[in-house]
Amino acid sequence: DADDCVSDQIDNDEPSSFVLPLSYISLVLLDTKKFRVSNIGFCYRADGTVCSFQAAKMVYEGNEGEAYASDVFLTARPVPKMTIGIIESLQIKGTFLLATPIESSEYKYEGKTLSVSLDSFDIVLLGKEDEAPAADETKPFVKAPYLPCNIALDVHKDLKIKSSLDGSMMKFAC
Repeated sequence: DADDCVSDQIDNDEPSSFVLPLSYISLVLLDTKKFRVSNIGFCYRADGTVCSFQAAKMVYEGNEGEAYASDVFLTARPVPKMTIGIIESLQIKGTFLLATPIESSEYKYEGKTLSVSLDSFDIVLLGKEDEAPAADETKPFVKAPYLPCNIALDVHKDLKIKSSLDGSMMKFAC
């Protein structure tokens, strides 16, 4: 919860503990990956019981895609976990585009697995630069990006996947 990062959990007399509010951070990596974060709060306690980050807005733009999110909270204790109030926009270039915003999502990394919990997931698949398939192709081709870990996906309401090439849609009710 975002309430985990509150100043009353931090002892100001403890030398290695702090609450650090920042209005804005911008990070550019290799001129291709840009992160912008606003209304930030860091909390850290020397004994390791508090280590968290919260932000009102977070934006990622890069060669691989882009994402825009609000109400982000990340904690490193007891396991790395992130909750996002709303993901307004998400695109992985050449793979998929978020059709409707995702509200209330949680991401937790334990062992070698990233657990993702979403209320709903509504995407449009993007195949081969979103062009019609060649005459010798029978189905749209979508190349999945390499993932560095296993992913366990839990969708609470609806899962909708639409093909941008032929307009077909798969809907899974949860």
